[in-house]
Amino acid sequence: MKNTDNTNKKKKKKVKIIILSVVCGLLAAILVLVGTGYGIWHNEIHSLFSIKKIENRNDENNFGPSYEMTISGNYYFDDLLKEGVSSDSELQDFITKKVTRGLFKIGITAPEVGCSAFTGKLANGDRIFGRNYDFENTTNVLVKTNPKGRHASISLIDVSFIGLSTDDINSLGDKFILLAAPYVPLDGINDSGLAVSILSSYQGAKLYRDPVVGTSRTEVFPTNQNAEGKINLTSTTLLRYMLDYATSVDEAVELLNKINLHDSAGSPFHYMVADKLGRSAIIEYVNGTNLLDKDGTKRKVNIIYNDTDINLGDFKTNPNYQWVTNFIVTPDYYEDLNDRYGVYRYNTIGDELKKINGVFQDEQEVMNLLEKVCEKNDISHEFEGSLTVYSCVYNLTKGTLYFVNHESYNNESSKHYYKV
Repeated sequence: MKNTDNTNKKKKKKVKIIILSVVCGLLAAILVLVGTGYGIWHNEIHSLFSIKKIENRNDENNFGPSYEMTISGNYYFDDLLKEGVSSDSELQDFITKKVTRGLFKIGITAPEVGCSAFTGKLANGDRIFGRNYDFENTTNVLVKTNPKGRHASISLIDVSFIGLSTDDINSLGDKFILLAAPYVPLDGINDSGLAVSILSSYQGAKLYRDPVVGTSRTEVFPTNQNAEGKINLTSTTLLRYMLDYATSVDEAVELLNKINLHDSAGSPFHYMVADKLGRSAIIEYVNGTNLLDKDGTKRKVNIIYNDTDINLGDFKTNPNYQWVTNFIVTPDYYEDLNDRYGVYRYNTIGDELKKINGVFQDEQEVMNLLEKVCEKNDISHEFEGSLTVYSCVYNLTKGTLYFVNHESYNNESSKHYYKV
């Protein structure tokens, strides 16, 4: 009897050892999988956990919410420069392959937008960059990046550019799509005090201003350069290129000589770039005059500096300031000046800058000018149904951002402050 009991005990002990070994093996396998997954995805995981809401949606005014996030790692931008992207679809494929590992398809679009931008300085000497982003109701995200070997920056994006709606960003799928944020900045500042913004230019369009139906236009034509031996970039990836690699306006312009620009979503754009030394420039891609400028492959980059004395409409450039809205400022581009978009905002900003010689008492005075030309105050009504999604005051000297959401200039909860 004792032998039988001992045998049973030995069998039970052996079974327990086997079960324990299997469990330990499974746990080890799970840990390996988790460790491997973390090793592959650790930057993306940290980025996802950084997403937080900074302002709730406002259903009364139909305003979307606002978020911030910190992108961990180098977000494969060096790989992008090696491969190049000549279209939105190529950028989509690159992000899907590199960032989401094929789990989520990213949709990239770049709709036509309004916008205004200008430079100046404060009474204490700080250089500033003001910017309105005008579009329909959407959700914006403040994006922080600090890639190794490149410049750290803060920038703002519109989630509609990556296929998200104005709903709250709650699902894991939506958060994964936000990993594309570094590739679609609309404006931003880096740790060297360089700021950049993108604005629609409406090139090739003939405008018709009807007092009843409002403004309409003929087709616009995007820039689509194809020189051999150059890096191919889309509209927003060019802006990221400058933020990540340039310390000054001159360096940003040098970078342009290395790239072919391929505008996104069939829309032409131009840029404004400025640095903490007081230099600024408007970057445009043109070929001839407006109504003949219909072949984007023939466009050449044209740089208009703030300290170059050429005639820009009713104003001349000035070392203290520069400004731009939604038409080409290259001299003699328009045969008919009535084909220019954003003229009311352009003239209003120019008048104010000229009056104060580009010197603002403080950042709030800069914001006041942005409010003066926000969509609700634009009496030209060229962008019916749109609003100023956000207004930015970048302090290039201090490396800071003060921005206000959704034209809520008197609402303290809509005012946000950041430093690179």
